[in-house]
Amino acid sequence: MDLIQYVETIEVPITSITQQRFYFGKRETLQDKIVVYCILNDGNDVSYSFNGRYPITGLVRFKAFLVLVSNDNVIINHYPLEYMINDYHMPIPVEINRIIDWEKSYVEVSNTDDLVLNSAIIFTFYCAEKLTPVPRGAGLNIEPVEIITTPASLLKYKLPDNERLKGKRIHHLGAITYNLTKTPSGYDRASDQTAFAFLTIVSNGNEIIRRLPLNHYQLQSFNGWKPIYDIIPDLPNSYIELPTNEYNVAGEAFTLFFHYWDKIT
Repeated sequence: MDLIQYVETIEVPITSITQQRFYFGKRETLQDKIVVYCILNDGNDVSYSFNGRYPITGLVRFKAFLVLVSNDNVIINHYPLEYMINDYHMPIPVEINRIIDWEKSYVEVSNTDDLVLNSAIIFTFYCAEKLTPVPRGAGLNIEPVEIITTPASLLKYKLPDNERLKGKRIHHLGAITYNLTKTPSGYDRASDQTAFAFLTIVSNGNEIIRRLPLNHYQLQSFNGWKPIYDIIPDLPNSYIELPTNEYNVAGEAFTLFFHYWDKIT
């Protein structure tokens, strides 16, 4: 990794307790910087932001998601803030390696119940002056896939198709299995079922991951990424299985995050 040449902590203020989307806005000091990676600062890092705002609480983090845009493309799509906290897992091994379009990037909360005015989402961005080498000379992309547990009587739930992932070679995979209360689309997180859930991924007609416990892919400060190397998944033929539907709740959802590299244009 190239040496970090610029670091800045910025805040995204909670300006309304009824809106769900909070944009970064114009960030002149970061405008031409290549973001290598970023972290979220919670109350263990700062009691107040530089402008005197409280960091958002866990009640908000558990249902808040980051969206980053670069060159008019969404590159980080609804990644949970809770899994970006600065803790003993540093350094975070997720390399963004992009110039970010700050005015199009934002944080979205799937439920506004616990928003508090005069609080803020506080990030630290680590930047370089040139691109950090990554596989395929590319930049990171993260894409969520939600699997809704409706009807609750099923023992197998197929993964929905996703246009953004078609033809993409997946290198890592993570799953929401703890802490978060909401998925990116606002469904309740499938919680009790997770301990009994098994993932099968199909590629080119073959099961290349077969009944792996979903908890194996739990995300925790980005360290839940598990290598699945170089595969193009067939999502509609892949699925999550449960040995019992005793704990199923209709309308909840499992969430998987697919991690892939895409050529920088």
